[in-house]
Amino acid sequence: MYSLDDFLREQITPEIRLLTREQTFRSVPVESISVQEFPVEDFIQKDELVLSTAIGCMEQEEQFLKLVEEVSHARAAAMILTFKDPAYQVPPAVISYADSVGLPLFVIPWAYRFSEIQRTVLKRIQDKKLECCKVLQTSLFDLFFESRSLDDAADLIADTLQIGVSVVDKNGRLLAESRSISDVPPAQEVFREMPVCVGTALEGKLQLHGQLVRDPWMAAERSNDLEKMLCFPLSLWFNRKNIEDMVETRLRNDFVWNLANKNYASVEEVTAQGSRLHFDLNRPYTCMVMKAVPLIEQTDHAYSAESAADTSAIKELLIEAAGMERLKIMVADRSLEFIIYLENTPERAEERIETYLNTVDGQMAQRFPAYRAHWGISEITVESPDFAQLYKNAALALSYCMNSSQRCYRFTYRDTKDLRILSVLSRDPQVQTMAVETAGVLRGDDTASGMDLMGTLMEFLNCNYNISQTARNLHIHRQSLLYRLEKIEALTELSLSNHKDLFLLEICARILSGY
Repeated sequence: MYSLDDFLREQITPEIRLLTREQTFRSVPVESISVQEFPVEDFIQKDELVLSTAIGCMEQEEQFLKLVEEVSHARAAAMILTFKDPAYQVPPAVISYADSVGLPLFVIPWAYRFSEIQRTVLKRIQDKKLECCKVLQTSLFDLFFESRSLDDAADLIADTLQIGVSVVDKNGRLLAESRSISDVPPAQEVFREMPVCVGTALEGKLQLHGQLVRDPWMAAERSNDLEKMLCFPLSLWFNRKNIEDMVETRLRNDFVWNLANKNYASVEEVTAQGSRLHFDLNRPYTCMVMKAVPLIEQTDHAYSAESAADTSAIKELLIEAAGMERLKIMVADRSLEFIIYLENTPERAEERIETYLNTVDGQMAQRFPAYRAHWGISEITVESPDFAQLYKNAALALSYCMNSSQRCYRFTYRDTKDLRILSVLSRDPQVQTMAVETAGVLRGDDTASGMDLMGTLMEFLNCNYNISQTARNLHIHRQSLLYRLEKIEALTELSLSNHKDLFLLEICARILSGY
């Protein structure tokens, strides 16, 4: 850094004269400069160049000595004196004391203005620090191109600036820290935080730890020299990590889609590829296909621009939810549609999958209220699965979920079996006619009586003919429900207590209601 030797060689005050004995000034750093008079009162920083007229001390040797003692105790770099009377001589006792403590004393002519000296010296200090930071910046670049770690970069900055250094991501998660940070007392927290950006995007922060530095060049927010010198090379580490993450994400994404669609040459090949990506294909999995559907229809341009970021964030959410349950997961995405293979546990597999789905739906409602998640869920396997078949089954369930007239956002493959039967039956004209003749009368009763008889029947069927549960779901009294059921029997001429009649009525009602 800037030294007392630099100050003397630059001849900022050419007529300067050394009062104390000669010594090597190259190792005497000058960190700041100030004007001080007696009493000093702790206003001097370590390694500060002190300018003084010694007003009030020239006639009192003891007071002059006290002034020099205070400057020495503050561990100043040197003291430069000036006197209006050019014939004034500094007392020998003062010079002798300064020599004994190693404090250089100088004298300059009265004609030199302290303000000009301060301005020049401060600029020289800043130029030196800027030069030092340029060297530090070059060294950081060297570390990056040598493929050294972010911890090595933190150590280099810490050793150069003599402070603790840490690097965090944009969410505040610690990525690297200098070895010296363990030497920083807990009370000496972060005194400056600098943003590390890739392009215009904030990726992380460089944190400086330690005592609040009074050096304005390091501590003041108005100076960006240090920030520019340090944060640009650090951004290279973040950019490299982003590229690595993007490549790995693309590889994982393509792998899961190829696995689901059986786009691979052999089981051995796909198993080996999965192992390299840290996927264990020997575990049992359940496949889920999730579609995040915007609640408000958007234009193609807006949908494309916003959905790309939302797709990435929702994918992170899906992975985080699996981590909360400590389950292995494989995920792929295609524009707000996700293929998820979730590990089945030996015990309580169905319960843990239900917990996972509830967690995701809860987080979606909180973090992405503009979307509704629709799910298609395959069967739960207990052995090494046929991944392609599981995907087909989950995709089929999602298809029924998306096209269902009911307010249901989760369909399992098991749910689709009866729906596929109903789908085939509904395409038969004779069955369609029979459905209308049998249950169509229930659709026309809403206006006349104020009762939704078709809705009542569907709720009764969905509650497995449980009268108490049906009444609770419809928010009506049990007797009111019984009255409606009697009316349904009267209109259809079918008995809800007769198995054959109930079976026929359910088939017809579900066909008319879209299953």
